[in-house]
Amino acid sequence: MRRGERSRWLDCKVVPGEVVGSQHRLLVADMAMRKKLVTERKHTPRIRWGCLKGEKIAEFRDKVLEGKDIGMYGDTNSMWEAMSERVTRVAHETLGMTTGRINGHREAWWWNDEEAERARLKNRYKEAKREAKKTVAEAKDKAYREMYKRLETKEGEHAMFKIAKARERKRQDIGVVRFIKGEDGRVLVKEQDIKERWQAYFNELFNNRGNMEGSEDPTNRETKRNNCYCRRITKEEVQRALTKMGKAKAVGPDNIPIEVWICLQDEGVSWLTTLFNNIIRTGKMPDQWRSSVSVPLYKNKGDAQCCANYRGIKLLSHTMKLWERVLETRLRRETQVTENQFGFMPGRSTTEAIHILRRLMERYREKKRDLHMVFIDL
Repeated sequence: MRRGERSRWLDCKVVPGEVVGSQHRLLVADMAMRKKLVTERKHTPRIRWGCLKGEKIAEFRDKVLEGKDIGMYGDTNSMWEAMSERVTRVAHETLGMTTGRINGHREAWWWNDEEAERARLKNRYKEAKREAKKTVAEAKDKAYREMYKRLETKEGEHAMFKIAKARERKRQDIGVVRFIKGEDGRVLVKEQDIKERWQAYFNELFNNRGNMEGSEDPTNRETKRNNCYCRRITKEEVQRALTKMGKAKAVGPDNIPIEVWICLQDEGVSWLTTLFNNIIRTGKMPDQWRSSVSVPLYKNKGDAQCCANYRGIKLLSHTMKLWERVLETRLRRETQVTENQFGFMPGRSTTEAIHILRRLMERYREKKRDLHMVFIDL
């Protein structure tokens, strides 16, 4: 018994006459046990977008396009809400929903109906039990072999990084941090207090950076209208932007990934073209696009309960990103960028610029001459 546990003992007595060693007596004691607090975690079910492949694509596409006139008329909000509701409902019916559990409660993605049926018979027949174990092992081994073959292709590049990140997280000592510290250093345990702390932190991080001395006040800025002619967006522009979009990315608040528009093919591109032209005509995009989900990511250094040691990212609507891609392609044709520009340029990186600067410094150091450089942050 530890010294710190003495307060938990209520009563004790020795029972004589019991068959024990000659130098021992049977001791019976009463003690108070602490009930372990079990915190129930909330699970958020999600649509199984990973199942959107094979025969599911045709089934999903046919159900979405049953009403061809859906979302083709009205303002941008009504168009988007009609299509968003239909896509989400059809995906729920066709692809199904996850249980929402994480960590050790992930569903076995390699499991199928045949193995599940044989596993249910194992309590009645021992032979069925052994056969089920064998079949499950073969199915799992086959699935892993196919997965490793897929990792060697270009399409499996994203999955490779995903697996590497998952294995890296398993090696970390810190799993899920449920409590954080407030501004005064106290640990917050209530869910509402934790939400308010994150809200205050991100509000200060994202909104107060521009309130520096000498910065322009956006409220006093005069709005200048550009009434020049703007041609309509074509289906070819939307199709080219759609092919450049990344796949298997985290979805935004609307829960609609870019793969939806890819599998809808020409009908989806036509609907998006109508929506984008409606946005240009009215000058207003759907209100749902203005929302985002802020996700804090631990920087793997410092106190895990301190908000400052987390990097916040925002999950935006994939359809809005496609709209921005169409506009970005148009703007690139109108701007003239010099050859010295390395940032935000396709096929270039700042690594080349750093190499050029280091070589320039080495040459001037060899000649023992002064080198004057100016770094401008626009």
